[in-house]
Amino acid sequence: MVDWLGEPSQRQFGMGYGALVAGTAFLFLLTRGQSLLGMVAGDAFVAASLGLVMALTLLFIGLANAFLLCFIAGSIAGMQEFKRDLHRPAFDAAVALLLSAPSV
Repeated sequence: MVDWLGEPSQRQFGMGYGALVAGTAFLFLLTRGQSLLGMVAGDAFVAASLGLVMALTLLFIGLANAFLLCFIAGSIAGMQEFKRDLHRPAFDAAVALLLSAPSV
């Protein structure tokens, strides 16, 4: 695209707090609509709380897992190093020690 249009004179670095407020408002509008349709017996507060918990779970767990999977998929050399580290003598000794530990 840079070849066609040239280097842009300005860049947009981020969306800022306005995008955060707008996204949160849209989430609560969605959960309010779901409560009006009968979700969680029409209780808007419970629907909004569930929506917020699901959104935060997706943000902090789902996004971290997505970054990890993208890193692994993009780094074949990293996977080869990981496989090589699995067969190090120290790792094998630790696994053998864990497997030979008496069960309680």
